[in-house]
Amino acid sequence: MPDALGALLALLPDDPAGGSDAAIALDGLLLRTSGGIVRLAVGPVCLDFAVVDLIAVDERPGAAGGPMALPVRLHLRPGARLLAAAPAAPYEALLHEDPLPFAYATRPDPPDLRLAPGFAAREAAFRRRNGLE
Repeated sequence: MPDALGALLALLPDDPAGGSDAAIALDGLLLRTSGGIVRLAVGPVCLDFAVVDLIAVDERPGAAGGPMALPVRLHLRPGARLLAAAPAAPYEALLHEDPLPFAYATRPDPPDLRLAPGFAAREAAFRRRNGLE
């Protein structure tokens, strides 16, 4: 996790409040929050910013989202403060659709596919082979 956060921070300008008037743009998945906070899941990290630092939000049609996460590009004013950074793992169920096969989804008590060794690899191969990715 620290390596992922360090890689993300390395992408940001060294002096965002310095001589540049350029807005900061971040692509990610917008999550619902309250209290004047904007929460954006960027890879394995959730970033919180104040709503007052927000210039614009552009929806990214076609980008993968989840049941409670909207793919967006946030435009933040130069010098916007990062209020919090936390792991995105607790939001995983909200960030991505779970492509559960129909045969398992319709069973009264489906087995946990995460416990099936090799299932994810076979499913990924099937999706690639049939152009479903």
